[in-house]
Amino acid sequence: MTQHFSSVKKKIGTLLFLLAGCFGFTHLFAQRLDTLINTFGAKFQAERVHLQFDKQTYSPKETIWFKAYIVSGIMPEEKSKSLYVDFSDEKGKVLAHDVFPISQGVSRGAV
Repeated sequence: MTQHFSSVKKKIGTLLFLLAGCFGFTHLFAQRLDTLINTFGAKFQAERVHLQFDKQTYSPKETIWFKAYIVSGIMPEEKSKSLYVDFSDEKGKVLAHDVFPISQGVSRGAV
């Protein structure tokens, strides 16, 4: 009986050792993944589009004039060359779709 208990004890010890190793590896992998994500985010900041309209409300069929500022971080984004614009109603139905050129982080147009 003592021998059986010793054998079970060794198996449990081995299992705990392996599990501890797995959790340690998982922790290191998670840290590495966090580092990679932070590095990617710092190098490749998301573009943001800030829209400025000529007025706050429009009547049906009225032309909507806008100016768009495309930035990455706080700097104008100069890599993107096209701005895709969709105007939709409150239900999500696309009312207008167009593509406008971007020059030095700025685009403008009317729909």
